[in-house]
Amino acid sequence: MKHVSIFELVAVGAATAWVSLMPGVSKAVAQQRQAALLAPSRFDGTYSVEAIPKGGAGTCRVSHWTVAVTNGQIASISPNPTNITALGLIESDGVVSMTFHDSQNQIAHIGGTVRGRRGTGTWSSPTLLCGGIWRAEKAK
Repeated sequence: MKHVSIFELVAVGAATAWVSLMPGVSKAVAQQRQAALLAPSRFDGTYSVEAIPKGGAGTCRVSHWTVAVTNGQIASISPNPTNITALGLIESDGVVSMTFHDSQNQIAHIGGTVRGRRGTGTWSSPTLLCGGIWRAEKAK
């Protein structure tokens, strides 16, 4: 029996709700979309991520952390020394959408792409009043 995380269950529930709102989408199509959400992704693995601030009035600094991608779902690896929680998704085309938050509810929104073993993009933090770029590399 395959182990399914709470994040995967939420994703399946969201996909089911989305499909149910689409008129004319068959149950078979809905099931295919759900299966795709739980399927292994070519992006699965462990990534080292570096965030580099670019200007801003906040207190942002360069930071590093590690995330795990399973079935396209991004999650922080626990325990981590900075108590950062990562939640997000890498779409099948490599588009990244992710949010980080720490124990003090500082939030950063991440967007970008992964190509091959590397990812790049931008981030912004409305709570820290800054943003910048990020890059990631998949562990070998």
